[in-house]
Amino acid sequence: MKKADIETPAVLIDADRLERNIRLMAEAAQRMGVALRPHFKTHKTIEIARMQLAAGAVGITCAKTTEAEVLIEAGVTDVFIANEVVGPAKVARLRELARRATTSVGIDDLAQAEPLAEAFAREGRPLAVLIEVDTGLGRCGLPPGQPVLALAEQVVRLRGLQLRGIFTHEGHVHRARTKAELEAMALAAGRAMVETAQLVRGHRLPCDVVSVGTTPAALITPTVPAVTEARPGSYVFYDRCHLRTWSATEEDLALTVLATVISRPARERVVVDAGTKVLSADHAGTRFDTFGLIRSHPDWRLAQANEEHGILAVPAGAEVAIGDRVELFPNHNCAVMNLADEVQVVRGEEVVARWRVAARGASR
Repeated sequence: MKKADIETPAVLIDADRLERNIRLMAEAAQRMGVALRPHFKTHKTIEIARMQLAAGAVGITCAKTTEAEVLIEAGVTDVFIANEVVGPAKVARLRELARRATTSVGIDDLAQAEPLAEAFAREGRPLAVLIEVDTGLGRCGLPPGQPVLALAEQVVRLRGLQLRGIFTHEGHVHRARTKAELEAMALAAGRAMVETAQLVRGHRLPCDVVSVGTTPAALITPTVPAVTEARPGSYVFYDRCHLRTWSATEEDLALTVLATVISRPARERVVVDAGTKVLSADHAGTRFDTFGLIRSHPDWRLAQANEEHGILAVPAGAEVAIGDRVELFPNHNCAVMNLADEVQVVRGEEVVARWRVAARGASR
């Protein structure tokens, strides 16, 4: 099938760019001497997870137990849930998963650890846990240093758990105003992690894994000596966020939304059939001035979006007619993938595969 035959709106994956992005990140991890455990939440597809493992990833990171279920059902044997797992239903689900694959989770409080320990004390092997460290994002996680040590001292006393190390998501680097500021923030996060690990080990407690993870800093934070693992996710596609964080160029962007012009009600207004139900509502006032970029048309703006409509502001003399196709670069591909049932994989003008978004909506 040709790209021109695809019914719109549709999410397209450029196979050549995807393969290149996966290969380059795998090579970078090897060069930096860290294990690569890429995040699943960006693409949510088994095919891409398998490509990452084939390129050398040691396992897969995910955000939720239901994502882990999708991965393990597909045969992935090593999964880290980089999140806190709370509640009897989720703990029961986690027990089932850990019986089928090597599974680890994040904690940042004894109130999370104790129910896990109680559940896994009855299992044949303990559950591996990593303590989450807040290196600046201001989300989950303990401050570096003494608070992490205090929790580690409590966790090692719990039968049913095995402390493997510490992890962070240094996503606050997205706030950097310059490339130099981003680099400084990333290196500071890495140093805080290494110093915290040294503190834990200095008290004769286990801390084998020092895991960091965010795509804009994926080539920076892991260069801090003694960081052991990197967990970037959105590098497989990149998106507009990464153009703004100096971590990608437009030539790296592997995901687009194909849309059809359905109306041109004014000389400077064009309407396409892709709105927020495809592109997501990730827009700004906050971070971005539009809902995305238009491929090959830098002077066009995706100025507005409703549920079913994208509204493009174009020059009055733009040559565009009803029925024409346009490709859009979304602001945030993680949100786009979670809205899609499937994606079309293309090489040039040929459709070479159709992949189901296997973990779409897997948010529990």
